[in-house]
Amino acid sequence: MADEARPDAIFGLGNPGLAYRETRHNAGFLFLDYLIRRRRVPVRTKKRRYQAVIQEAYLFGQDVHLIKPQTFMNLSGVAYQLVLAAWHLSPGQTMVVYDDLDLPLGHFRIRTRGSSGGHRGMANIIERSGTQDIPRIRIGIRPEDEEYGDAAEYVLHPLTVKERQILDGLFERMYEALELIYRSGYERAMAIYNNPGGQ
Repeated sequence: MADEARPDAIFGLGNPGLAYRETRHNAGFLFLDYLIRRRRVPVRTKKRRYQAVIQEAYLFGQDVHLIKPQTFMNLSGVAYQLVLAAWHLSPGQTMVVYDDLDLPLGHFRIRTRGSSGGHRGMANIIERSGTQDIPRIRIGIRPEDEEYGDAAEYVLHPLTVKERQILDGLFERMYEALELIYRSGYERAMAIYNNPGGQ
């Protein structure tokens, strides 16, 4: 269970570098970009430390660190572990945002704990932190009307124009859910946004 309703640090997962910027696997990075660019969340500082790009932003009335690990996806736990140790945070004071092939494109799920579901970046975070009690938002990237073939190849492929449009709409709803988490807590947000009728 999360320590509190307001995460101090939000980790978006992805791979660094221009070659990966618009790939499906970088949905976590793209959501953090959306917060800053589309929602115009004020950023006070931007630094590279703890093997991550860290932006201190003002979000829903408080300072929040938006963090992109730069260790490549499968070693996301390295930056996660370094940040938590440096700032004396518990996993419950963080949130991790990442892509999920088990969810169809255009859907997301909020959880306060659970397994990695086969996502290697999340698996590394769980392994290095020693707990599954890590709040997260999973972003669906699975196509609804076609087979995607090899999973590794699919997630590293650039988003199509249509997929990007769908994600932009999804990010709008995720922003609303995130605001509810900060205002009212995870249970309330999950009751509304994890219900298909709430999306």
